[in-house]
Amino acid sequence: MILVTFANPGHVSDIMRNAYKPKGKRVSLNRDFPKEIQEARKQLWGEFRALRNTIGPRNVKIKFPAAVTVAGKTVKDMFPDWNSVLAQHRGQNLLKRMLDAY
Repeated sequence: MILVTFANPGHVSDIMRNAYKPKGKRVSLNRDFPKEIQEARKQLWGEFRALRNTIGPRNVKIKFPAAVTVAGKTVKDMFPDWNSVLAQHRGQNLLKRMLDAY
């Protein structure tokens, strides 16, 4: 396992959007969300599916960290002050978090 941490969440989004799995290789690329974000996204899943079934899959998206958007407009946001969280140093307790993952 290789763990990579980025200071800019936009870089993570770019990598995930452009990632591919080489044929015949045992490689995977996953985004590891903190438990708080995982739980918030689970809570949004029902509303996301209902909107997607009503409006269509192209217009409804779940955005980082945990928000549902319809045609680019946010309809529900579980972390409205996420930008203030990002202002904190993201490398805090990184070694502990890595060790806890094992």
